[in-house]
Amino acid sequence: MRSDQAHNTVEFKAEAEVAALNRRMTLLEEELERAEERLKLATDKLEEATHTADESERARKSMETRSQQDEERANILEVQVEEAKVIAEEADRKYEE
Repeated sequence: MRSDQAHNTVEFKAEAEVAALNRRMTLLEEELERAEERLKLATDKLEEATHTADESERARKSMETRSQQDEERANILEVQVEEAKVIAEEADRKYEE
């Protein structure tokens, strides 16, 4: 009888341990699922941030190019203004003569 009780106790403990391990496995699977979801969200946010950064970089380069073109145009216009002043001064001088 003691042997049966010992056997039953061992069996009960083994079943309890199996149940505990199954519960732990379920909890770990749930935790893994949550971690994978957080990873997906983080990956999506990173992808969106990367896309936004790429667009910003393209816009910056475009603005930089336009700024250089505007600066070159301003320099050309300054030269043209100076040339126009010289021509106007010469015309005034000739008119006065």
